Order: sequence, then C-alpha cells, then structure tokens
Amino acid sequence: MTASLPMYWRAETAGLWLDFWTCVQRAAPQLRLPDLTPPDALGPDWTKHWCDPSLALSMTCGLPFRTILRNRVTYVGTLSCLTSEFSGQI
Repeated sequence: MTASLPMYWRAETAGLWLDFWTCVQRAAPQLRLPDLTPPDALGPDWTKHWCDPSLALSMTCGLPFRTILRNRVTYVGTLSCLTSEFSGQI
C-alpha cells in the first residue's frame, strides 16, 4: 500500500506535509496507513501511480482529476490551506 501528496510537495514544504500525514495516521490508526512516498520516488508517470490498486491515498489537482482520472479514481475530499491551520471538506 502506498500514499503520497505529490502535487504541492517542495523541499521547503516537505516537512509540513510529513507532519500533516503523521496527524492523519494517528487520527485513524485502524487504517494502518503507510508512510508517505515522496514525489521523486513515484517515477515519471503519475497517472500510473494514481491508478495503482494498492494506492491508499494521493493528491491531484483538478485538471488530471477531471480528464485522465475521470471515472478511474475515487474522490475523497478537498484539502484547503487558506489559513495557518489545515481545514478540509470531505
């Protein structure tokens, strides 16, 4: 099982994404979510990654979701980072 948040991962934000994911893992221990796979370990074909049956959770922006991933993946929710704290809509 894999998990990734590749769309907005940069060197300066990687630690924040890892902290966020640790909070998600701790909030749902019964799901046994894997550690995050960084984008550089996904390979060049993110569509293959997003459609992998062993994928637990990932992130995409709207364009791939509405086009190449349409009817191929399940929408879980929208993460909004408009303030200093994460908020989301699921």
